[in-house]
Amino acid sequence: MTLESILENLDSMAANYCLQEPMSVHTTYKLGGPAAIFISPREAEELQEILRLLFLERSPYFILGAGSNLLVADRGYRGAILYFMEYFTALSILEKSSEKVVIEVGAGVKNRALLQFCQEHGISGAEFLTGIPGTAGGAVAMNAGTQLGRMEDILVEVQVLSGNRYAPAWQPSNYFKFDYRRTTLSPGSAIANIRLRLRPEDPNHIAEIIDAQQQIRDSKYPDQPSAGSVFLNPPGKYAGRLIQEAGLKGHRIGGAQVSPQHGNFLVNLQDDTRAEDIKALMELVRKEVKAKFNVELQPEVRLLGFTEGFE
Repeated sequence: MTLESILENLDSMAANYCLQEPMSVHTTYKLGGPAAIFISPREAEELQEILRLLFLERSPYFILGAGSNLLVADRGYRGAILYFMEYFTALSILEKSSEKVVIEVGAGVKNRALLQFCQEHGISGAEFLTGIPGTAGGAVAMNAGTQLGRMEDILVEVQVLSGNRYAPAWQPSNYFKFDYRRTTLSPGSAIANIRLRLRPEDPNHIAEIIDAQQQIRDSKYPDQPSAGSVFLNPPGKYAGRLIQEAGLKGHRIGGAQVSPQHGNFLVNLQDDTRAEDIKALMELVRKEVKAKFNVELQPEVRLLGFTEGFE
């Protein structure tokens, strides 16, 4: 793999890309060094071509949505970032009856925009996404959800692309296996568009549900830059409660802090914070919880560009 070869091919297909893009601009942590190549595919066929190129060149790459579940190293990422929030942002109604509504959503559509679209058109069933940062594509990949529901409950089919395929393919929801914060996707594959089955509802009722859910989340979670819940809940337990009972709320390393408001949020206090501070605090939390409760916390946040991670 050579950077020159990749750039030459990107130029030949008139791809939209730039070099050394700071990832701090594209993550909710507001941290992270530059990506070697930052690509914004314009449609599914071009995305397929780019994935094919990166696959053949054996280039590392990462699919980026809103960067809300991601910690990028201070040194950056020495690979290609594929960014979906510039072009994969279409929303449309494919089918509507008195019983169901099927919509198509671009992978780069923010969850907030999806909810706004549904409210405006009197479409219910996605309210569980209220307050969950990120994009529709990321919500599918993570099987995002709350007590109100999960993505697997409303998913119809997904347009999946991969570097070892020659054309985008729509796959029905039963093609995938869903778990807690996880959907089985082939390594290196990318979600371009999704279709959801929802139902008609009075827009005012939808607004009431969204407002109520947002108030609950605002009261529970901190407003400093973060990546949401850092650790998965262990079976039968809550990561935040374990972290609190370990006496770690408010603990700091550099500009990173275990939120005094919620133990499973590690926040960026923005006083010269480094991504290494967040990572070191993650490691400390895991070590202390393991020592006190013999529970091995598993990260929900993705680490990118570090010499080592938790994988």
